[in-house]
Amino acid sequence: ILENPNQGSVRLKIKNSKGEFVPGKVTFIGLDPTKSPYFRPENPRDTGKSWETFKNSCYPPEEGLEIRLPVGNYLVYASRGPEYTRDQKTIEILKDDRMDILFTIDKVVETPNLVSLDPHMHTQNSDGQVLVPERLKSVVAEGVDVAVATDHNYITDYAGPLKKLGLNRYLAVIFGSEVTKPSHIHYNTYPMQLRDNEDDHGAIEIDPDDVTVLFNASRKADPLALLQVNHPRAGDLGYLNNYQLDKDSAAFAKRKIDLTFSLFEAMNGPTFFRGNHEAIEDWLHLLNRGYYFPIVGSSDTHAIDRAEPGYSRPYVFYSGGEGDALDAAAFFQALKKGKSFISNGP
Repeated sequence: ILENPNQGSVRLKIKNSKGEFVPGKVTFIGLDPTKSPYFRPENPRDTGKSWETFKNSCYPPEEGLEIRLPVGNYLVYASRGPEYTRDQKTIEILKDDRMDILFTIDKVVETPNLVSLDPHMHTQNSDGQVLVPERLKSVVAEGVDVAVATDHNYITDYAGPLKKLGLNRYLAVIFGSEVTKPSHIHYNTYPMQLRDNEDDHGAIEIDPDDVTVLFNASRKADPLALLQVNHPRAGDLGYLNNYQLDKDSAAFAKRKIDLTFSLFEAMNGPTFFRGNHEAIEDWLHLLNRGYYFPIVGSSDTHAIDRAEPGYSRPYVFYSGGEGDALDAAAFFQALKKGKSFISNGP
């Protein structure tokens, strides 16, 4: 007979110093011997997809969120990415007890005319572990301003669910897709048109083995789209590995390589590991040879906890509106011109 452990409950709210709602994240860490909680994963059975195996955070809405926890001691903190402070508390959960916790966090890194972007992320519409609403809540909770939907060979609709969640004033969303041809290339194309009446909402066919044919098909389908080569040195997922670009100075490639893409993903994920280090060296070698590509970073997140969106994140110099008021044409023109830089935190 399986029995639930003794539990208590907490009601969570996040505000700033002015008493205004902040759409952030609350994270629970168990203090020994209490284990960190594992919150119920999203819809794991109906879709047949994989789901998160580690989930210890939640996103309180404006009216607050009540959750139940096993009795024990926890470190609890509220956050909203690297531009905000963090409020941290230590709590003890007692049997059948109920407590209210108000967190106060403020934006302390001012970013005038800088708009943050995560141009590479996934949901259960491809190989991600979360559904679209949870993905959107996670992006807003990390303080990202613009998110691009880039499921593999599929165009996911972020706009409808974002508005339904009431988070559209905090986040602008863009239709896109990660064109995925194994043993050849992974590249994002955005902004795209969502075509409900077409297979995969209008993502291009990936039958050709010729990268140039794929690039041309993407440009034909969406003439204004930018083409972003992803994780170029990530094993057999990396375009520059698969086409064997010379690592010492980019002097040659052993396969016919097409360098007509728009953007170069130099940082995939938050850390400066081998693949990212090699990609940045490639970028410099190509620059030395006269090939300039604006660089971007991304999270390439497939989950949430331990794979948060927004790290690494580009900041784009752009002076227009944000959220629903984003001038997408001006924003992506600034990105195309290289008016950006990458950060992985404070």
